[in-house]
Amino acid sequence: MDFSKEKEQFRDDEQYYSDFEYVTNSQLGWFDKSISFYEYRRKYADKFSPTQPMIFGDAFHKSILEPDKFKETFVMAPNVDRRTKKGKEEWSEFISSLSPHQKALTANEYDDIYIMSDIIMSDREASGLLSNGVAEDVAVWKDPQTGVLCKGKADYVGQDYIVDLKTTRDCSIQGFLDSCKKYGYFRQSAFYCDAFGVTTFYFIAIEKTSPYIMNIFMVHPKRLDDGRFEYQTILTRYKKYLDGTIESNIIVL
Repeated sequence: MDFSKEKEQFRDDEQYYSDFEYVTNSQLGWFDKSISFYEYRRKYADKFSPTQPMIFGDAFHKSILEPDKFKETFVMAPNVDRRTKKGKEEWSEFISSLSPHQKALTANEYDDIYIMSDIIMSDREASGLLSNGVAEDVAVWKDPQTGVLCKGKADYVGQDYIVDLKTTRDCSIQGFLDSCKKYGYFRQSAFYCDAFGVTTFYFIAIEKTSPYIMNIFMVHPKRLDDGRFEYQTILTRYKKYLDGTIESNIIVL
């Protein structure tokens, strides 16, 4: 199938995240949590506003991957005391001055992002992985085993690898391994490797507070196999859900 039209359509973040015809790794995570949770997120998708940590994460990604969009999108908020009448008025004026696509960052958040970006791009291996490839690339496909329509947006696609940028509280080996298990990062890495036809997946992870420790993690092939089994298992059940053939909500562990 030719998905070129859908691929161009999903380059727009709003189109990408509002669509439910093509399932994403995140949506599979919701479905894996429970069918009711997936249906809730789908039904009220337009009601979810980004939290400040999500805005910070988006700003961090754009500062490295799309610096022009970063400058266009993120505005430094004034340092005002919103507990006072004057502060409330100044804040209201600032918010009113923003265009619909602009978002506010505090001065401290701005400083954190510039320091984190500089650390990553000053590192020889990290900057090398983020060179001569495509940022924010989109893949659209039909899963060959289930026939489910899927889509994915990778942070950075190199010649035979993918890089995903992660902000984290704990960048130690064990700390990030715990995050991988908690947030399904191995499932994500396998889902994206299969989508883009690559064999290697890297995480560039950096802590959000000083001294902004950074580590580069390459996902072991065994972890990719585990992630592949996980996403295929969820996709199989998701396909039954789409077909209306799930006979029970009891899940075999």
